[in-house]
Amino acid sequence: MSLFELFGKKPAPFLSNPFDLSFSFHPLRLNAHKPDYIELFIALKNVSHEEQLTSLTITVPHGLGFEQTGLSQEREIRFNFIKQGEEKRLKVNIYSSQRTRPGEYAVKMYAASHYRNYGYVANELRKVFALRVV
Repeated sequence: MSLFELFGKKPAPFLSNPFDLSFSFHPLRLNAHKPDYIELFIALKNVSHEEQLTSLTITVPHGLGFEQTGLSQEREIRFNFIKQGEEKRLKVNIYSSQRTRPGEYAVKMYAASHYRNYGYVANELRKVFALRVV
């Protein structure tokens, strides 16, 4: 009898890589010192053998934002359960403002597989891409 069986708990299953995360954006760059936006298209597919409680977190640096004022730099999208082989697609707008300077900005995406509830993370896939502002 193991310690987990004594308290009625089961260890969380270890998954190597439960997701396939792909993205594209249009246009390819933002204008500096002007209100502008790009459309980020995201496709998240469950490639594991069971359904996953899934969330996606997108983080942008200061100078960019998820609304026209640029106040929020992080967005979390909760998908609930994604079945085996199911793909979710979504579009997120990323805005620049008058305070956005030219350069390359790192945009980070985290797809997390949860167990029990959204407070426990079983596995996470991270992707980072550079967004060019001219």
